[in-house]
Amino acid sequence: MEDNITKLIMDIGNSHIKLLVGEVSTDFTRIKVLQYVEVPTKGMKKSMVESSDELSYSIQRALKSLENPEHRELEKVTIGIGGKYIQSKTRKLFIEFEEREVEESDVEKLYELAEECLETGELILKREMYNIKINSAGIVKNPIGLVANRLEANVHLVYVDREDIEKLTAAIIDAGLEIENIYLNAYASLKSTLIDEESTKMGVALVDIGEGATDIIISKNHKIIYAKSANLGGIHFMSDIMYLFRVSEEEAREVYSAYIKGEMKEKYISSSGKCFAKEDVEKIIDARIGDIATFILNTIQESGFTGYLGQGMVLTGGVASLDRLVGKINGQTGGIVRRKKPLSIRGLEDPEYKMATVIGLFLEAIEEEMELQQKRNEQEEVKVQNDDLEELLESHNHDVERKSSGEAMVKIKKWISYFI
Repeated sequence: MEDNITKLIMDIGNSHIKLLVGEVSTDFTRIKVLQYVEVPTKGMKKSMVESSDELSYSIQRALKSLENPEHRELEKVTIGIGGKYIQSKTRKLFIEFEEREVEESDVEKLYELAEECLETGELILKREMYNIKINSAGIVKNPIGLVANRLEANVHLVYVDREDIEKLTAAIIDAGLEIENIYLNAYASLKSTLIDEESTKMGVALVDIGEGATDIIISKNHKIIYAKSANLGGIHFMSDIMYLFRVSEEEAREVYSAYIKGEMKEKYISSSGKCFAKEDVEKIIDARIGDIATFILNTIQESGFTGYLGQGMVLTGGVASLDRLVGKINGQTGGIVRRKKPLSIRGLEDPEYKMATVIGLFLEAIEEEMELQQKRNEQEEVKVQNDDLEELLESHNHDVERKSSGEAMVKIKKWISYFI
């Protein structure tokens, strides 16, 4: 297809790099995944960069694995950030002014006031505004255009310290790529799994349990009101198997993979010939699920939004493929719990739980491109109108000279009102 916009998306995990190449038509009516690949990661440990050089090499291998040579030459990449790097703050703020219609600049002023609490070098990944009020009255959805002399709201910022992700960004740059966008992993997963649901209006906690981190994001009235992450995930199941059974990391991964895929019967014989009882493996996995459930429960309680979760919890991410996960977390938290895979996109019609973040990052990159295009169109429209006005005024100079100024101005104002 011609005249399409191509995007390179990368989700860097502890054990795998997920790379997606997708395209969107210039009218933003059609999207398609052109290629999806997974390549083993080196240089990552507990969701942190242990070796930038090894990670950079892994990224280069991922790029080389793309079948289309043109895709290997893509220079810009969209990435996501999650895990322990994520921080968030909520501030209740207000501004006052002479009574008039609320403007978009007033809303932006509230965001600016909230951002003053951040330190130099902190990068905002997501910002939301909720509980918006004018003149201390009831909550409104959109204040712009309403007459008021006071605007107040809760402003929620999700951010990361640039120093915390320096090694990550350096590895990406060393691999020959330019970072186009950085988004919040948890929000990307929410976008890919709940984009068509009313859950984000009724109140829901999206829990993305990946290999190295568990990301939680709480949404109400389609607004992000809380976010938190912990370095707790599938890699810990493997490390427990490795420690308790005294086996190598490779063998622990083999056993865990066999279990999660449903290939383990009562007993499992690994490639080394060692026998693993399914019951023993389940005990280890259940213990870690208990840790994840405790983190989820504590996070929701700390957020203060326990009563906001009308739609309970939605689980996604690689660990969500564990069949016993929902029951165990439901039993410990006592809430409504369900699993959900990311939405299907042409070219990737049967996505897995583990693809939630990378698909969501793709959707966010498309949305960002669409917003930029809208701004360019608006600017072009204003430029055309200004050019037409200048031409109009110039063409009427002769009329202004030979007719009464009053008659000429009436004619010009009529034309100006058309363009405005």
